[in-house]
Amino acid sequence: MQPVIKFERHYDVDRMKRDMEVALGYGVELMNRGDYHDGGWRAVPLHAVEGKTDAAGLRWAGWEAKYDKTPILKACPYLEEIVDGFECPKERVRLLRLEPGKNINTHTDLGDGWAMGKVRMHIPIVTHDEVYFFVDDERVIMRPGELWYCDFTHPHRVHNKSSIGRVHLVLDLKVNDWLRGFFPPEPLGERVKNAVQRARYFSKYYARQAADHPALAPVKKQVKRALAARHKIGVGKDGGASPS
Repeated sequence: MQPVIKFERHYDVDRMKRDMEVALGYGVELMNRGDYHDGGWRAVPLHAVEGKTDAAGLRWAGWEAKYDKTPILKACPYLEEIVDGFECPKERVRLLRLEPGKNINTHTDLGDGWAMGKVRMHIPIVTHDEVYFFVDDERVIMRPGELWYCDFTHPHRVHNKSSIGRVHLVLDLKVNDWLRGFFPPEPLGERVKNAVQRARYFSKYYARQAADHPALAPVKKQVKRALAARHKIGVGKDGGASPS
């Protein structure tokens, strides 16, 4: 799948702005995690883990987590209509605001791409010509009301050099038959390549999940104690104890 796609679908910007003001009126704007931005990048949760509006609900909680509409989304009828228009499973849906003069530095989101069975869609609500959005060092110019897909497993960054906050409605969607029909078809070679990439990603993902399982905690503690003791007595290059 090509890394950037603009769809022939357009949304009513005035209605989105009215709902945006309602959503912002809840006073729930949470700073996005990560050290790849310089602050001023905030999120309002519209569809979140168990419908929560706190920081825990805003975070991605894994492929098996249960996501639901928040009270904020239910108070925004047009935004809810937009979300419901995507006939596929939803994970996080957020209003993301990048303040004037702030930057999201180059990074990748390894689970957020077509090959992983998930897509991230952007619908700009408030933006400016001085907002610079890059994917693979190619500038992507998004206008209010447009619908875009970007493959965020590719390097991307955003610089808001304008005097206003940039606000996008951002939807994380799981690929199903409906969404496959919405996107351009995949050639056979691309399907094979994506399957290999997906297998590599999920093998690492589930390995990390297994390593963090509570049942392994005692074993990890024993290993940690053994390593600490080994370090305390000192170990020579030949594997024996170092002379004191």
